[in-house]
Amino acid sequence: MLRGILNTIELWFWNVTIPLMTRSKVVQTVVRSTYQTFQDQDLKRIIALAVAVSCVGFATGLLAYSITILIA
Repeated sequence: MLRGILNTIELWFWNVTIPLMTRSKVVQTVVRSTYQTFQDQDLKRIIALAVAVSCVGFATGLLAYSITILIA
């Protein structure tokens, strides 16, 4: 039962995705640039560093907010 539902969802996904990838210039551009991004090791390192710094900044902001709530 679940396997049949998953197969139906997968077939629907590919029936939509393949025509989009062949006809849409926007989707082709996104796929091309994403592929190039994942092939460039230096760019992957820079993106990973940016994500790590963003997460640390977000956590610091939450910590500062929590401390101000506890103090006030």
